Amino acid sequence: MSDGMSTRPYPLGRSNGYDPALVRELIMGPNPLKLCEETLDDAAAHGSGLAPGSLVLDLGSGSGLTSAFLAAHWQARVVAADLWGNLTDALAVARRLGLSAQDVLPVYADACNLPFAEEAFDAVTCINAYNYFGRDEAFLAQRLLPHVRRGGLVYLAISGLTCDVADFGGALPPELSCSWTLEQLEYLWSRGRWERLFAAERGVRVERIRDLSCNDEAWRDWVACDNPYAAGDRAAIEAGALAWLTTTEVVLRRL
Repeated sequence: MSDGMSTRPYPLGRSNGYDPALVRELIMGPNPLKLCEETLDDAAAHGSGLAPGSLVLDLGSGSGLTSAFLAAHWQARVVAADLWGNLTDALAVARRLGLSAQDVLPVYADACNLPFAEEAFDAVTCINAYNYFGRDEAFLAQRLLPHVRRGGLVYLAISGLTCDVADFGGALPPELSCSWTLEQLEYLWSRGRWERLFAAERGVRVERIRDLSCNDEAWRDWVACDNPYAAGDRAAIEAGALAWLTTTEVVLRRL
């Protein structure tokens, strides 16, 4: 099922309840709490909700903030898997939010070589990371789905563009070129390109694909952060790049 971006602002009650200073300290891109909340709430509203008590693989978990969010608000048991994040820091984040290793277990893991048993997880979440490894057509079927139980769900929030980079004809719009090059944006796909990829996948049913309405808000939260990566993106956002930037929600069910 697919639809366009809603023009009505999404009511982000859970994520807006977090200390903004803590969020700015821990996020590594467009506010993942807001992207996660809207994705999961929308999925639930359309019959694909995350069941309380689910064992969830939070893939590309970064600082562990989304993992703690899932444990706190969806009563999930979460394995926070990341290749670059610091495991001690991720556990410290969980503890700062009143959680323990029984709620969030950080694991050092390469998305393309996951160290888990077959059908180990009830669900997978991947917020702001799937486009780094999921553009490989073999990734979902060969690397990720074997670890999801049959009937289990995969929830993705994927940063992207309103069109494909190739459509720019070799020169970025000035709003985007304030911060990025063509090569840096090649990993950002349009929703249509993801739709075509997932429609061709065997072993899953696409439950939901749409653009998240909190995309602009999530990006503004990111460029308000006081770190060099956010500062590097700020010029583009201030120049109007949000007209080109999207975040696509994808919900898949393993058959």
